[in-house]
Amino acid sequence: MSCSVRVSNELGANRPKAAKFSVIVAVLTSGSIGAVFLVVFLAWRTGLPRFFSEDGDVLREASRLGYLLAGSIFLNSIQPVLSGVAIRASWQALVAFVNIGSYYFVGIPLAALFGFKLVSMDAMIKTKKEMEFESSF
Repeated sequence: MSCSVRVSNELGANRPKAAKFSVIVAVLTSGSIGAVFLVVFLAWRTGLPRFFSEDGDVLREASRLGYLLAGSIFLNSIQPVLSGVAIRASWQALVAFVNIGSYYFVGIPLAALFGFKLVSMDAMIKTKKEMEFESSF
C-alpha cells in the first residue's frame, strides 16, 4: 500500500523517475521476501502436511502439492505490489482487464487441467476396486 501511495504522490509531483525507482524497490523487496518464503515452503513441503494428517497417502500427495504452494506464494508476493501501483497510477481499467483475463484465460484452464487431466493420471484418486476392498473390512 505504501508503495502505491508513494508512486501516486511522485507522479502527482511530476517526478516519474522517482516513481519508477519506488516501484523497482518495492518489487525487489517484495520479490525477495517471496523468494525467502518460496525456499522455506520448498524445504518444509514434506513436514508441513504432518500438522494436518498422519495418513501416508495424504502426506505423499500433499507433499507433491508443496511445489504449487511455493510457486503461488512467490507469485502472490509480487502481484499485489504491481496491482496497487497500477491502480494508484490511474490504470484501474487496465488492472480490471488483467484480472478478468487472468481469471478466464489462466485460472480456469489451469483449474480444468489440475482438476480433470491430473486426476486421470492417477493423482489423488482411488479406483473402484480399492474402495470396494477397503469397504469389505
